[in-house]
Amino acid sequence: MNFPSRTGRLLGLAQALVEQAAPDVVAGALQVLLEVTHADAALVLTPTHEGLRLSARAGSSLDTDALPQIATDSKDGALLDRHPVPPTWHREGIEDLATHRLPGEAGVLMLAWGTGRAEPGDLDHTLTTLDALVARAQAQEELADLVTRVASAQQLANMGDYDWHIASDTNTWSDQLFRIYGHEPQSFEPTYEKFISLIHPGDRDRISALHQNAYATGEPYQMIERIVRPDGEVRFLSSNGEVIMDGSSQPVRMRGTCIDITDQVRTTQARERIAARFEGLVNSAPDAIVVLDEDQRVTEANPRAHELLGGDPRGHDIHEIMPSWPHGGTTGVHAPGLDGRQLTLDLVTVLVTPDDGDATGENLVAVFLRDAEPRLEREALAAHFAEAQLKRRQALEINDNVVQGLVAALYALEQGQVENSADYLAETLAAARTMMDDLLEPLGGEGIRPGDLVRSAPALIGAERRTAAGGQEN
Repeated sequence: MNFPSRTGRLLGLAQALVEQAAPDVVAGALQVLLEVTHADAALVLTPTHEGLRLSARAGSSLDTDALPQIATDSKDGALLDRHPVPPTWHREGIEDLATHRLPGEAGVLMLAWGTGRAEPGDLDHTLTTLDALVARAQAQEELADLVTRVASAQQLANMGDYDWHIASDTNTWSDQLFRIYGHEPQSFEPTYEKFISLIHPGDRDRISALHQNAYATGEPYQMIERIVRPDGEVRFLSSNGEVIMDGSSQPVRMRGTCIDITDQVRTTQARERIAARFEGLVNSAPDAIVVLDEDQRVTEANPRAHELLGGDPRGHDIHEIMPSWPHGGTTGVHAPGLDGRQLTLDLVTVLVTPDDGDATGENLVAVFLRDAEPRLEREALAAHFAEAQLKRRQALEINDNVVQGLVAALYALEQGQVENSADYLAETLAAARTMMDDLLEPLGGEGIRPGDLVRSAPALIGAERRTAAGGQEN
């Protein structure tokens, strides 16, 4: 019989009670079953040897005025509760009434007995029988609900469980464990041999040895295992189990759980690869790198730092290495080496903030150090080259604009060309003054003031004549 969905749960239970009760209970004692869903609605069922028969709606054969009070007086609990029979129901042949309210249900299950029972003790026997049936039905329903919830939780957590009976080599797997292994639920018999065949070949000997040890010692076990799915994908499981002993301390079962941790393992492996690459880059870096904790103490240092600082700086306070830290600037910082050498360093600092996965939560400082001497040497050499280039350009200017002009003037004078010589001298003088303006422009472009061009040493021109004249005066 298909009952309305609203009352189907309790009516299904009522039918199960009648079907499981003794024949004398069905035939002689139990007359009607009622399921009250609210004050003015009830279903009336009459048991027969063939099962339950829906005979009437409440009100067509029984007075419904008493239903609200019966529903109110009914108690929650695991056992049937005897209830006074309403007077109007007596006239319908009802002499005894028991009610039962199932937890979480709005309705009340009623069992009513008529005048057909033979002995006074039949009712007590019937109630005892029905109490046991109700308790068993509730336990079965609660177990089914628990199994459903566990299966749902396992699917959400990607976790399965197993129970291996050693003697018979029968293994019970949860549906989710089949899914974890890449198979449809309950699609094969998971014997131990079948289980081992699903393990990655590189892990089979280790897993077998671990199980053998647990079997021999009775100790619980934990392991990380690799499995191979039918499509070839390798997954990682975290498994644990225990050995169940019989009364003579012989192992009879091994049971446990498996959690698919593939995503966590792959994330960890990716982080380890990144960390290894980063460590390789740090160790091969041309700069010295030291890491300071919040107490300004060196906690990490790459090989270049050992080489530059003349020893292992780990454990040293940064002020032992750079007394002016952190106010000494970033270039040309003087520092005593750990081996006693005096160093000149250039440095860059970077604040390293902790990420979400850092258990320490410390703010660290990475200091990149470089020997400043090569830079200073390059700068000095570049300055020297720049000065040499300037002097060469000045020499070319003097040669082209002064020396050549003077040579031409002297040659014209030797040829008796006085006017030409004077012209050459005038052009040379103008060129010399222009050259002076060009040379003095880098000083700021200001006009030349009196005294700016006064030499601290005598000019070379006329030096020989001045020397000869001084000798004649003596």
